[in-house]
Amino acid sequence: MHCGCIAVGDLTCTSCQQTIKHAQRYLVNYDEAGKKERLCLSCCLEKGCAQKQKEKGEDMLTFFGG
Repeated sequence: MHCGCIAVGDLTCTSCQQTIKHAQRYLVNYDEAGKKERLCLSCCLEKGCAQKQKEKGEDMLTFFGG
């Protein structure tokens, strides 16, 4: 399961260990065992979990592509 989130406090990316600052967007992945992984935007783009789309003439970054 994927959950797009906004950081309420400082967090750490599970993949690259970069700090996810307050109010930044990040993704939480839950595997079948219930283990969660927090990914910063850079890691999401590298792993293909996020993508850039054009919506109403503006470039948008989304975790829920179509």
